[in-house]
Amino acid sequence: MKRPSWWVFLCIIILHASLTVSLGVSIAKSPGHEENTHVLNLSPKVQHFQEKCGKGDAAKCNEIGIMYHEGRGVPRNLSEAVRFYKKACELESNVGCSNLGTMYAVGDRVKQDSLASIKFFQKGCDGGYGGACVNLGAMYGNGYGVPKGEGRAQSYFQQACEKGFAPGCTYFEKYGQR
Repeated sequence: MKRPSWWVFLCIIILHASLTVSLGVSIAKSPGHEENTHVLNLSPKVQHFQEKCGKGDAAKCNEIGIMYHEGRGVPRNLSEAVRFYKKACELESNVGCSNLGTMYAVGDRVKQDSLASIKFFQKGCDGGYGGACVNLGAMYGNGYGVPKGEGRAQSYFQQACEKGFAPGCTYFEKYGQR
């Protein structure tokens, strides 16, 4: 099964956008280093989010997953990111489900599994997160883990657009012009 490189890039852009929006800070990178520099000292925030997550706050579980994924306020740890995204998804965080789907799509600390990524993207899309719908559209548009179906891809892009996710509108228009 061939994975189109632009699809992975799209997932990363969507994940980065959701990470930046949810935390309200942008990523700072040191020149020549892969690890993020800490934009803010988030240790108290991490503790607060862990407490809230432990009490069933899905949004905080997703945000702590993002912190581990990005290495913000904690050492970067993709296994922990997966663990918190799973908990967020179980607690009905649509963005958490989409983030978990991205981890499965690209194989970050989990075995790459297109069926699992589709399952989590579908849950996020059905729950109202347009970014997950765009990811499903990309998977169907390229036949990644599913039979290729441009009509189905366009349908997911349209759903994303209707949910107010601007990239979905862009892809919907591009697919409509084919």
